[in-house]
Amino acid sequence: MDFDKVDEEKARRRYRRLVLAYSTLTNEEMFQNWIRYGDPEGSQAINAIQLAVPVWILDPAFRPKLMAGAIGCVFVLVLTIYSYVNKNKYNCSNGIFL
Repeated sequence: MDFDKVDEEKARRRYRRLVLAYSTLTNEEMFQNWIRYGDPEGSQAINAIQLAVPVWILDPAFRPKLMAGAIGCVFVLVLTIYSYVNKNKYNCSNGIFL
């Protein structure tokens, strides 16, 4: 094998995989993730949720603000639906407001 002709990017990927494998075998948490999920970083679904949902939203200190915001959104939605449903009650058939 001629070491001058080795693709540098391929060598870097292989080295990263080797370091990850060594870390997986020496770190108990990463090893358990490998056994459970097949990936030393953990479940890919959980990782995706952690990326999509900021940590501060799940913080117990933020829950009152989150509930107030959710109740406010529901209130606005109900008022919007109510006004849409009742707008026909005050209009004639030709659309003139009574």
